[in-house]
Amino acid sequence: MSALVEHLRSFNRKERFILLREALGDHTFLLDRDFRRRLEECSGLASDGLTIPPDAFVAMDYHLDWLQMSLYLAANPSPKQPIPNDGLVTATQRDVDMLIAFPGK
Repeated sequence: MSALVEHLRSFNRKERFILLREALGDHTFLLDRDFRRRLEECSGLASDGLTIPPDAFVAMDYHLDWLQMSLYLAANPSPKQPIPNDGLVTATQRDVDMLIAFPGK
């Protein structure tokens, strides 16, 4: 698993997501094969010969602040302490409805 996906997982703390995951009896979400195929086609991945793995990281209502910090930490594995904000964290509720991430080739 990539460092970025690990950081994305560490920030994913939405109660709705955790409740849904527990209610479905699984600790991970596996993307449906047909959904992955449609997503590959509409995103252009299929034309590049790329596929989305069934165990790709999936999150709902993922805060943009969490995404920004995950990207920062993946690019800076040993950041200075404390991490300078530099506008990375805005403390807003802005989010994406669904985030899918997986290591590339």
